[in-house]
Amino acid sequence: MKKLTALLLVILIFSSMLFGCGNKAESETSSTSVSQTSESKAESKEEDTVSKTPESKPESKPESEVSKAENEVSEAESKTESVSESVSETESASESEKEFESYIVKIPFVGSYIFSEPDYDSTVNEPMPVGSFTIVEEAVDRDNKVWGKLKSGAGYICLSDIPLDAPAVSIGEADKELLKSGSFISFGESTGYSRPVVIQVNEKVTKLSLSYLEITDGEIYAGDSYCYMEESGAGAFIVVWVSFPGDMSTYGVSVTDENGILRQYLITESGRNGTIEVTEYEE
Repeated sequence: MKKLTALLLVILIFSSMLFGCGNKAESETSSTSVSQTSESKAESKEEDTVSKTPESKPESKPESEVSKAENEVSEAESKTESVSESVSETESASESEKEFESYIVKIPFVGSYIFSEPDYDSTVNEPMPVGSFTIVEEAVDRDNKVWGKLKSGAGYICLSDIPLDAPAVSIGEADKELLKSGSFISFGESTGYSRPVVIQVNEKVTKLSLSYLEITDGEIYAGDSYCYMEESGAGAFIVVWVSFPGDMSTYGVSVTDENGILRQYLITESGRNGTIEVTEYEE
């Protein structure tokens, strides 16, 4: 009985020892696991800290400064283009001015006028003399007629209307140079309201006359005669002083050319600019 009791006691002691060792092992294992867990968490925190730390970026200028710099560059380019265009326009204008070269034009017949501007509606300065003149500038009016500016500064003449063919006679208003020269045949007298109509003879003619005309119902009747020459040679200038008291005042020149053909002309005063206008007609 005592032996059995002693044996049970030994078994209990041994079991108690075994149980104690197991708890210790579990405690150590648990402690190790906790330590590892703590270390893992610490590492995780460090990684998170590292991952959350912003990467260093290269320094850059604020957007406002970049935009300002771009605007300055754009303005500089715009100014450069503007200067280039200005230089180009100046060069173009200079070339245009250089392109025109003055030239001499010949006015072979009477009948033209000098105007203040390249326009028939501008002021009439004076009748155009016969001769050669220098043109220093050209202009085109709204009717596409070409005008030339005289070097003398007297004004403009219509180059498009200068007659190139020589008719039997040319008719116009006598200019002051012709009147000063005295190189003409004169009919009538100069008064305060009369005008000097000049007939330039370009070939041998006969039966030359200038008369006042009456126009009734479309019919033309010759009135008073102001001038008559049985014949005249080429190169002669005949000045006849006449007046235009009304808008309907009309004169007529009648002449037979060297081929025996009758030529007739109407002479009126323009209501547009006061110049003497000449129109050839047939009965």
